[in-house]
Amino acid sequence: MKCELFMVKLNLKVIFVSVFSLCSLFLFSQDDIYRAEIGLEGGEGLYLGDVNSVARLDLLLKNTKNIQPSFGLEFRYKVNPRIAFRLGYSYVGINGDYRYAYAKKIEEAKIDNNIHVFDLWGEYNFYDLNGNRYKRFSKQISPFIFCGLGSVLMPNGIEKSLSPKFSMPFGFGVKFKLKQRWNFSVKWINRLLLSDDLEGVKRWDNPIPKTTSNWLNNDVYTGLSISLTYDFWEKSCNCNNENRRNKKKRKR
Repeated sequence: MKCELFMVKLNLKVIFVSVFSLCSLFLFSQDDIYRAEIGLEGGEGLYLGDVNSVARLDLLLKNTKNIQPSFGLEFRYKVNPRIAFRLGYSYVGINGDYRYAYAKKIEEAKIDNNIHVFDLWGEYNFYDLNGNRYKRFSKQISPFIFCGLGSVLMPNGIEKSLSPKFSMPFGFGVKFKLKQRWNFSVKWINRLLLSDDLEGVKRWDNPIPKTTSNWLNNDVYTGLSISLTYDFWEKSCNCNNENRRNKKKRKR
């Protein structure tokens, strides 16, 4: 009986701590007076797939010459200093001369493909990103992680028209809170396509050649990206609380 009572109390404590921690994530957002950010993004990336597999590191290193630039826009809605949702668009080039191994031979493949990427992901900052020196975990620099869903418009391999494919973006990075309303971030993005035709050429898709190093047998686009954003959409003032604070100061 005592053991069961102890377990009930322990479970209640765990539930209380969990609920309190979850609520605190959404309550410590009072220091950031802006709800959202908007800005530009740019970077470089590399395609990984049927003709550029990580199974042959020697060929993969040679294919790094095909790293292509990317650029786009991003919008970020800040739930609080630690949690945000980011909506973005990127224009990416998948171009170059690739070398891959097939049937104990080294083959060559030329890809000339441009894709349009739309992403929606959630972000978690490890520190409160508002630069409040009076708060313990408030910093102007914070590492963060993110994961979400996306859509990629790419050639369908048969016609010249574009067709949408689902993707799963995920990665990590570092955010910097600059002076006034400016923000800067650096992030490593991996986009796992839920398909296998990023090359835009049907004969390079499965089943030949097959990307044996990827058990999902899907293509990946990976790269480094930087962004510069500007805060906007100021929060409405809580006038009742401000009036109460002013009255207390006057009484003192």
